[in-house]
Amino acid sequence: PLAMLFTTDEEGASGVCVAEFVRSEQCRAFKQVVVAEPTDCLAVLSHRGYLSVKGEFSGVSGHSSEPRALEDNALHKLSTWVAKAITAAGQMELEDRRPCFNVGEVHGGIKSNVIADQARLHWSARLSPGDSNESFLDLMTGLDSSDSATWRVPFSGPPLPTDGQDISTAQEFVERHGVESGPAVDFWTEAALFARAGIPAIVLGPGNIAQAHVVDEWVSLEQLERALQIYTQLVSSHD
Repeated sequence: PLAMLFTTDEEGASGVCVAEFVRSEQCRAFKQVVVAEPTDCLAVLSHRGYLSVKGEFSGVSGHSSEPRALEDNALHKLSTWVAKAITAAGQMELEDRRPCFNVGEVHGGIKSNVIADQARLHWSARLSPGDSNESFLDLMTGLDSSDSATWRVPFSGPPLPTDGQDISTAQEFVERHGVESGPAVDFWTEAALFARAGIPAIVLGPGNIAQAHVVDEWVSLEQLERALQIYTQLVSSHD
């Protein structure tokens, strides 16, 4: 009654493996998905999404002695947008949790006495369960009053749940098997891709996110043994 799906690209923020699987007919044979991310072996039914966006602002190059540099400099346009975006994200309240908004990269210009004709940035946002990446993207890109930016979305992973999805089936699965539930987490998982495709999904795995993405990341033997017990219980007590 069990199948295991190994994916290779989740850390690359692409989710192609799962996206291809849920588009296939094979996925329809399964009633429940358990994604083995680190939750201290607690069943998690909701988490933030992950939205990755690249933008490029255009300007008109020239000598910095020209007064038009204030309006025509692509870096100035980018900086104005960033200020507006930070303010907007800070003022939003989504289910009593603000979105995690982060500008991770900024590039552009040649030197201080040249008006920059291009500037690029890469930002990300992690939205609360139940919210929409698409709505947030529309809000943020609409803040460009210079109308000079182009936007590209390398990856958009929805929150779990998203857009009013019903999690009652996953909740009933957890309760029926007597698995202890945990709070919502701030990191994104591929459980959201299964749920979006209509397959109930929970996140349940050994370890803690505090030990992830650090030097010498680790999972305790106690957590591994506990996960083995829970997974064995889930498989052996299937309907």
